[in-house]
Amino acid sequence: TGNMWSQPGVRPEVSVEVSPPTILSAGTTQVEGEAGLLYVFPLKKGTVTITVKTIDGSGKKATVKLFVK
Repeated sequence: TGNMWSQPGVRPEVSVEVSPPTILSAGTTQVEGEAGLLYVFPLKKGTVTITVKTIDGSGKKATVKLFVK
């Protein structure tokens, strides 16, 4: 698990994992039962993988590879 954060007072319905966390930081402002936003903050150049997983036990996940310039 890399850098992950969520807005104070907000219970995320997903977890966000970043690998490697030295390239990019990511987090969510998702509010329970509502659509949310995924924020990414580049830290330096490189290739990073972001994985978003549900925390409801369904095992659903999505993965994307990004190139930070």
